[in-house]
Amino acid sequence: MSSVTRSLATNTKSLPDVQYAGGPSYLRSEDPQKLLFPFILLNGALEVQLINDFEITSTTPPLGVLNVRDGNLIRRMGGLHLIEAIGPLFKTYIQNVIWQTNDDPAVSYKATNIRVYAPGLVTRVQQLSSQNLPIRIDPDYSYVSSGLPPQNFILDVTGYGTTYAFEKPLVLSVDATTYPGNAPIGKQYITFYTAWDR
Repeated sequence: MSSVTRSLATNTKSLPDVQYAGGPSYLRSEDPQKLLFPFILLNGALEVQLINDFEITSTTPPLGVLNVRDGNLIRRMGGLHLIEAIGPLFKTYIQNVIWQTNDDPAVSYKATNIRVYAPGLVTRVQQLSSQNLPIRIDPDYSYVSSGLPPQNFILDVTGYGTTYAFEKPLVLSVDATTYPGNAPIGKQYITFYTAWDR
């Protein structure tokens, strides 16, 4: 008598694609909890939503520009979208931030006349709860959570933490004037991208 071993074929593309994705991100004020920018696509343009304490009046650059932080846990939801324009709220945020020049980080500037210099590609992602999954990979540490995880490990924030991450960087050209002061310093370039744990 012979025994029959039966195995099921698994399509690896159908499994959840959980990864670490870094930036652009900000600190939510009430926790404080680090979140990816709350991007949406609106009429083909990349726009930000005013949810989860994201403020377009903030003068602070995205996290990762001035300090290094761990990535966010995300699950890919699929689809690629070409970004050739940005929305008015995203432009307002960029105009309010105090940036550093590419040549000399000691020189700060404000941005105006914002244009897409090199189109980017984005993909839709869902942020996962870092309270129930580790936020860093450490081979010497065995991560165990004793708490009850949220449904499907989804981060409990408005909009269920869905946003867009960059598969290809989006480069903007801006006219820059010194801050403080208002002396023109010419063209500068701001690049928004996502660092992936691949």
